[in-house]
Amino acid sequence: MERNTFNGVDVYPRLGKSSKACLPSARQTFSVVFYCKKTKVTAKGKAPIYARITTRRQSTEIYTQCQIEPEKWNQKAERSIFRDRVSTQINDILTTYRANILQAYDQLIKEGKEPNCFAIKHRLLDPRAGSKMFLEELGLYCEKRQKEVGVRITQLTANKYHRLLRYLREYTLAEYRKEDILRAAASPAGPLCACKRCWDVR
Repeated sequence: MERNTFNGVDVYPRLGKSSKACLPSARQTFSVVFYCKKTKVTAKGKAPIYARITTRRQSTEIYTQCQIEPEKWNQKAERSIFRDRVSTQINDILTTYRANILQAYDQLIKEGKEPNCFAIKHRLLDPRAGSKMFLEELGLYCEKRQKEVGVRITQLTANKYHRLLRYLREYTLAEYRKEDILRAAASPAGPLCACKRCWDVR
């Protein structure tokens, strides 16, 4: 059987079996299959094309925003078997879509996250998920809490959020010589900063 290597993981077409774990966990399986959902044919005689992503016996579907006449679809090839302009465009879109799925899978691994099918889908639907800035997002959250003063929290509590944001900005600038860092770089296990001032705010 043909085998391709992606990011150190052996990915077999369709089955997607990997011979090497991408994370220090159990053996991985990863596959991407495009299919035409013939049960949802529109009034114009076209059916939507979905991508089914499977990891560790769990799967999820994503609508590719493409539709095709069922008779033009070849499931074995996972693409249109016709060469008209629309079919060619659909095939090109699916090729790009597959590449984006593999890229999302790779990014999750590089970020130290579990590349399960649901995380991959979320990354595809929200491409900025891996590029959002930590302090920028925290600033937006502080603004959200400020609007809740008098309704859910007191001004004293809101001030603590703003103070924490200020301390983290000072720490990031001093420690990393940057005004902000990627949200993915912030440890999910605890606060970015271990200084006493930030812990006191907590």
